[in-house]
Amino acid sequence: MPDTSYGIDLPYIPDDLLEALNRQYPERCPDIGDSDRSIWLKAGARQVVNYLLDQRRRQKEAALRNSGLDSLYMEEEGDVA
Repeated sequence: MPDTSYGIDLPYIPDDLLEALNRQYPERCPDIGDSDRSIWLKAGARQVVNYLLDQRRRQKEAALRNSGLDSLYMEEEGDVA
């Protein structure tokens, strides 16, 4: 079931796409010579990557819950009463 916490349903987000975006727009500090505009553009791009990473994590958690495997994992971790 798609996550709707941000008001939209996103299609499946492939891991290889996220890996490519993560390489293209890494999480890093701005260079001393970057203009304000460049800093904001890079920050915006990275914010999109972080959003997609969070959504993919939520998709994986939902898939795990729906498969029933989460209860097995929780039993192994000792979290089930």
